[in-house]
Amino acid sequence: MTTQPVKSFAKGDAPGALPIIGHARQLRSDPLSFLRTLPEHGDLVQIKIGPSPMCIACHPELVHEMLVDKVKDFSKGGPVMDRVRTVLGDGLVTVDGLVHRTQRRLIQPAFHPARIAEYVLIMQEQAAIASEEWEQEKNLDLVLAMGNLTADVTLRCLFSEPGDTRVRRGGHHGLPAALNTVIDGMFFRMINPLPTLASLPTPANRTYKRAEEQLHRVVFETIERYRSSGEGGGLLRTMMSAVDEDGSRFTDQELHDQAITLLLGGAETTAVLLSWIFHLLHESPEMADRLHAELDEVLGGRPVTSEDLPRLTFTRNVVAEGLRLYPPAWLLSRRSSVDTTLGGIPVPAGTDLAYSPYLLNRDPRFFDAADSFDPDRWLTLPASPRRAAYLPFGAGNRKCVGDVFALTESQVIVATIAQHWQLSRAPGTKTTRPLVRMSLRPDQLTVVPTRRNPVRSPEAAQR
Repeated sequence: MTTQPVKSFAKGDAPGALPIIGHARQLRSDPLSFLRTLPEHGDLVQIKIGPSPMCIACHPELVHEMLVDKVKDFSKGGPVMDRVRTVLGDGLVTVDGLVHRTQRRLIQPAFHPARIAEYVLIMQEQAAIASEEWEQEKNLDLVLAMGNLTADVTLRCLFSEPGDTRVRRGGHHGLPAALNTVIDGMFFRMINPLPTLASLPTPANRTYKRAEEQLHRVVFETIERYRSSGEGGGLLRTMMSAVDEDGSRFTDQELHDQAITLLLGGAETTAVLLSWIFHLLHESPEMADRLHAELDEVLGGRPVTSEDLPRLTFTRNVVAEGLRLYPPAWLLSRRSSVDTTLGGIPVPAGTDLAYSPYLLNRDPRFFDAADSFDPDRWLTLPASPRRAAYLPFGAGNRKCVGDVFALTESQVIVATIAQHWQLSRAPGTKTTRPLVRMSLRPDQLTVVPTRRNPVRSPEAAQR
């Protein structure tokens, strides 16, 4: 993977915009193919979401300039953020400036490496609980199964209350179903050329509203329970106890907004990544065999621990390659807060911009065999060189605070499931294709689980 220096960058316009709706038709019907055509028209390409223009940065140099070098010139705005702020509130994803810096300092202790190591046991236990309920040779909706699993992991890590075992068996207050409804509804509000349609009393809008209200209510009730009882742990307790250098703490509203952000961001994105990883392993039997061999050798049939993760190098590379090919966060937006430039191209204040990890990760200018599943590429490629096209968690001071948590969770769950199961596509099912929502998920993925019986290695037997 190389990024060649570019002496000059070009601005262009995407063809095919229609009056009023702009490129909404392309964004709804086949947004990924549409995005991959944009570099043909320039390095900074203007599209239209409804009547509003948006510039897509199609070269990693421009993205890094926007996220790192000129981060103060760009806010976390744009139509994407504007239309989901009613759900996320003023959480870490949506705020800017001093508020963002303060919130990040307060939330950072919850994602300290020592804390993440503690969560490995929760991740492993939930994966074991979920997969033990699978039936041999019986069709399994893997996207749904991974969604329930990661929702349970996120809820248990976020809300850890004494005597509360609801998370272990399918959901805390029914939140996984509400999370899925809100996530889908947020996407359609994001790309809708006429935002007022979201306020009409249609059945879909009413369902979305009920799910959103349920989500807000449960989070507020949990915060109040933590405050009144003094009990409860997990990420919420860590955030509740955090004190900034000036003595400030999170208010209950801020705790609510952070919790909603972590729930929506943590559960959905990891679930779709895991689904894609198992899809890729089914499509690449040789890679699946190598993964199983590593797990048998390193673990020898016992549960994975945090100490095992550095030794599971192929497992880690499988996760990295799945994240490259199918980054859940496929499109991320910014808004210029001042008159500025990108690659020498003028960007007036108020310009909406975006970049697509999916577009950059599959650009043959930066990756050999860009559409191929090749975990071994990560044996020689650094995970995050400064100007690389690979930036699934962003870059700079707004890089995802939960990146290590997500990568650890993915590695633990892949190791736990693949150690004991072979997942094959169910006979007669159609080819799995990307379905663009708030995250990049498989449109369907029905698998048949088959139990594996790994041979315990002599080294493992001695431990």
